[in-house]
Amino acid sequence: MPADNNLSHNSLQRARAAWNGLLTLLRRFLLLINVGVVVATLPLLAVAWIPPDRAWPLIFYPYLILPFLVLHSAFILWWALGRHKIYALISLAVVLAGWPLHRTQWQEPGWRKDQDDLVIMSYNVGHFREAERIGIDAGDCTEGVVQLIAAEQPDILCLQEYQSSDRGRGGVTDRLFRECGMLQGYFQRIGGGGGDSRSGMAIFSRHPIVLRRFVPFPGSININSCQLADLNIGHDTVRVINFHLQSNLIEKSELDKIEAFSQDPKAEQTGSVRTVLAKIRHAARLRSRQAEHIGRLVRESPHPVVLCGDLNDLPASYAYWQARAHLQDTYMKGGQFMGTTYAGGFPSFRIDHMFVDPTIKVNQHRVIRQRYSDHFPVVCSARLH
Repeated sequence: MPADNNLSHNSLQRARAAWNGLLTLLRRFLLLINVGVVVATLPLLAVAWIPPDRAWPLIFYPYLILPFLVLHSAFILWWALGRHKIYALISLAVVLAGWPLHRTQWQEPGWRKDQDDLVIMSYNVGHFREAERIGIDAGDCTEGVVQLIAAEQPDILCLQEYQSSDRGRGGVTDRLFRECGMLQGYFQRIGGGGGDSRSGMAIFSRHPIVLRRFVPFPGSININSCQLADLNIGHDTVRVINFHLQSNLIEKSELDKIEAFSQDPKAEQTGSVRTVLAKIRHAARLRSRQAEHIGRLVRESPHPVVLCGDLNDLPASYAYWQARAHLQDTYMKGGQFMGTTYAGGFPSFRIDHMFVDPTIKVNQHRVIRQRYSDHFPVVCSARLH
């Protein structure tokens, strides 16, 4: 019996030793993976400050910020619940170092609107051409946009990819004045349209516009540009800048080929992948220069600035931080959850932004999830004092 007991005891010890050895190997493996994720994340901490011209591969990092944040959160939780809590500091240090970027990705729910707030709205209406994709008539699409704007009753309205005939011809512009209570408007024509219609961008206001100015981006020959208008609001003058930065211009057929390539890689599809990557790279470089131009306009403004538009880039990007300059992001002050604004093939992205002067108090930031365009409209309520 004693011999049997010793044998059982030795077997148990060997099993425990084997188990502990396995746990040690697993811990070392996870630690190695954790360090690898940290090393892979480090470029993300610099992506907002390095122009794409200097390190173009970094342009893809803003799309990875949420996956990296999830990975680091998982590692922090794993180590914190285990015996080696000190290892949790590895990922925690990276998360804290990138906190200014992480804060742009997620906001707690909760909003408030005061009676005297100024309502600001920004909307890329996509030339009212989304009707076919969502299965409605073109007239119903335009009607939906106008009714949506009328329901919000914005004091300041910034529209990108806007299309309408001139005032007095019964177009969308006339309806915005008549049904939305606009006092004045500044429609900057950039391209042509069907019939007597013209496309461009517009600023509408319930307050007097005392200055209008079109600011084309250097070297830009398409719809990407910005306009500014100075508004008299009570005893204050506010400069509103409406912008639309360079799109990646990726066609649906190219996305279909990439999807096919991911499922069954073939040599004949690699050309499409290279084409898409080249487009993204080229667009990122253009956006960086356009955003730098907007940042200069913000810093040189003699008045508090309201900056609205379609950035076509993510919050962690170089373009975002350059255009934002010293302004506050209304989403970070009054938004909720992820605040995604793109309604097309990649709905998890927030590419439409609104920034205001630090002296302006933001109470609410909302994204209206009604699809009459490939973008959702953004609405902010704020107070000048």
